[in-house]
Amino acid sequence: MASAKLPTPDELKAVGRQLGMTLSDDDVKFFLETMGGNIAAYHAIEAMVDPMPPVKYPRTPGYRPQGAENKYNAWYYKSEVQGAPSGKLKGKRIALKDNVCLAGVPMMNGASSLEGYVPDVDATIVTRILDAGGTILGKRSSARCTASTSASRAAATPVRPGRCTIRERWGTRRAGRRRGAPRPWQPATSTWPSAATRADRSASRPPTAASTA
Repeated sequence: MASAKLPTPDELKAVGRQLGMTLSDDDVKFFLETMGGNIAAYHAIEAMVDPMPPVKYPRTPGYRPQGAENKYNAWYYKSEVQGAPSGKLKGKRIALKDNVCLAGVPMMNGASSLEGYVPDVDATIVTRILDAGGTILGKRSSARCTASTSASRAAATPVRPGRCTIRERWGTRRAGRRRGAPRPWQPATSTWPSAATRADRSASRPPTAASTA
C-alpha cells in the first residue's frame, strides 16, 4: 500500500481553516491537481526495488564488553570480522565508530533513541576495509548522535578517561600559569625577558614615523 495519498477535499478545507483560510471548491481543485504530480513521484519511488548489497564476510552479533575488558567504556560492541585473505590492510585491526553500519551488529550512535537498532547492511567503508584484508574488531563508543568531540556523552557507554578529563587538564594548566609556571613550550629555566624588561626595552626604542605623525 502506498504511504503517500492525496487528501480528500474535506481534509484540505479543514487544513485551510486551521491556517485561518477559507478554501473554495476551485481552490481545493487547484491544490489537488498541483499535488498529484508529487504523489505520483512518491509512488514511483516506492515501487522501485531497493538494492541490498550482500554481506560478504561472516560475523556474529557480538557482545558488549564489561568490567576489565572495557575499563574506560571505550567499546560499545565487540564483534570480530575477518576480511579478505590478502590486501593492503592485511594484518591491520580496526575499530569502527558507532555511527558506521556493520550488518548484524547493534548500532546506537550514542543515542538512547537508537538502542536496539541492528543494521542489515555493511557501510561502504566497511566493505572496502574487509575487501582490503583488514580485520574489524567491533564498534567503539560514540558521542550522543556524534554531536560532540568526546564520547563521554554517549548514552549507553560514556567514556571514562583514564587519567583526567580535558576540562581538568585545562584547569590545571590555567592554574599553573597563574602561579607563574612555564608554558608547555617553555623550558623550566626560561631565559625569556620579564614583563618589566620588555617594557624598558620598548621605552628605549626611538619613535617611528607612524608614532610621531
